[in-house]
Amino acid sequence: MELLIGLDIGTTKLAALALDASSGEVVAMVATPNQARRDATAQGLARAELDVAALQALAVRLLRELVAALPEPAEIAALGVTGQQHGVAFLGADGAPLAPAITWQDQRALERASSGATYLEELVARAGGPGRFHGMGCQPAPGYLGASLYWLARHNALSANARACLIPDAAVAALTGHAPATDPTLAGSSALYDVAQSRWDQALCATLGLDAARLPEVLPGGSLAGQLSAASARQIGLPHGLPVAVALGDNQASFIGSVAAPHDSVLVNIGTGGQVSALVDGFLRLPAVDTRAFPGSGYLLVGAGSSGGATLGYLHSLVLAIGREVFGVERHEVYDALLALAHRSQPGADGVRFVPHLAGTRIDPAATASWSGLTAANLTLGNLARALIEGIAADAYAFWQRMAPVAGLRRTLVGAGNGLTRNAVLCGALETAFGLPLTLSHRAEAAARGAALCAGVAVGAYASFDAAMQIVPPGAP
Repeated sequence: MELLIGLDIGTTKLAALALDASSGEVVAMVATPNQARRDATAQGLARAELDVAALQALAVRLLRELVAALPEPAEIAALGVTGQQHGVAFLGADGAPLAPAITWQDQRALERASSGATYLEELVARAGGPGRFHGMGCQPAPGYLGASLYWLARHNALSANARACLIPDAAVAALTGHAPATDPTLAGSSALYDVAQSRWDQALCATLGLDAARLPEVLPGGSLAGQLSAASARQIGLPHGLPVAVALGDNQASFIGSVAAPHDSVLVNIGTGGQVSALVDGFLRLPAVDTRAFPGSGYLLVGAGSSGGATLGYLHSLVLAIGREVFGVERHEVYDALLALAHRSQPGADGVRFVPHLAGTRIDPAATASWSGLTAANLTLGNLARALIEGIAADAYAFWQRMAPVAGLRRTLVGAGNGLTRNAVLCGALETAFGLPLTLSHRAEAAARGAALCAGVAVGAYASFDAAMQIVPPGAP
């Protein structure tokens, strides 16, 4: 049995799986919380960082656990890596971390500079305005590699010795023993990489004072980053020299791991946040929609919202706090109880509506959330929970409304991500909003699966990404 391994470096957890290359069946899967997070607050804004050494060690331990769970006999053909986009890690030439990584959830770019503008506003103005980022496929935002590097440069904290890369690249570095290349799906999430021209925009970097930033080489998606080092091989229990694919972004990996008909589908992925994605042939830009590189060919239109699994998590935390602070009790089954209450509430939540921007939006980080339509008769916890869930679905559909005129008719709505697999109410709300039946990819850990398929492309197990995506349809048992 020839197996492909996929590793997903997620925001809240890490997951790894082994995939039978011929059948697409997952033969083993493990996961662990992301205990490398070092979140704090400064000036009232989130400082979202990662201890990269701890993250690399966690990835190695998780892979060791996966290998121990593999059936015998098993031949490992390749290993692929994916993970959270936008953030930045700092490595030495040997792949060892030199500083904490800054993740996509970081808000330091919203601090005020001496000019009175935020550092993010200053960056955009210095670049020449929003239009300067047309070819990047996205506008810079807090937590993006470009914005974080700019903040560091303005604070004279940008080391000339450190190699900047994306966070999944740091996991590849731990496996190969050297600072790796990256790929367009990750580089394109930085707001410094010209997706249309397939290159780092060195002129923009110079304009922003980022000449000292040592950005990684960009290799095509589905190519090899290197081989498993002897040290990593001993720690994990895999063969020394095992091919390791260049990392790819988790949004694209989830699409690869969930969608069998890429040109006839729209994917709604709900994890910590939420994304709506549709594959198109040519590069184009739409308001409030990212245009991301896709491995192989084409571009992925992506509506990346702040609302997703974390949005319901905020209500969950509030209800837990009420129980603890008002009644002095601790309960651990509250999440499922909230979903049950939402399920009993009628669609439409008896007129209660929710705008789900508790963490702002990519376009407007200062945006806020709100419930409306509340009356003495409909103020129930079930209605609040259902309205919140329906607000997440409405947020996703609003992105699709922007894409549909250029993406064309899509007959398949695919759902993926752990925020959907546990939430039947959200699945139903998405079907209502989109007017399509939802095919839920109950293949857990779609991003890790996509990383494994990417590794298969890198070693020739599949002729192309289209071929890899055909291995198992998303709704197959």
